[in-house]
Amino acid sequence: MTDFRDQQIESMRRQLESMARRLTYVEQQQDPHITPVFIAKTGGSGVPAESGGTPGAATVTLYKINSSGALETIKDEQGSDVTVTAYHIMPVAMAADAWTILSQEMGSGKYIALNEACS
Repeated sequence: MTDFRDQQIESMRRQLESMARRLTYVEQQQDPHITPVFIAKTGGSGVPAESGGTPGAATVTLYKINSSGALETIKDEQGSDVTVTAYHIMPVAMAADAWTILSQEMGSGKYIALNEACS
């Protein structure tokens, strides 16, 4: 009987933690002063420049700074690298395999590449 009760308590704890994470995410999305920022790296083709009022777009890989202070790719539940489409509004293309910072556009949630790293 104790095992069943412990399992119920553990299940409820996990559900509450999950709800708290979802609520935090929703609050962040609704707060107009919070804009998520991401570290990303362009792929082998870079990201094209804006042209005629249309942003360039390409797939980029998301990174994080791990507990050791090193950059590492963000993984999904299956262990695959997380990629997103980044939109580039500058008139010059971003280079291949370049670091950039992404911000989420408030209206659509699309990822905007702010600029590539300059050397």
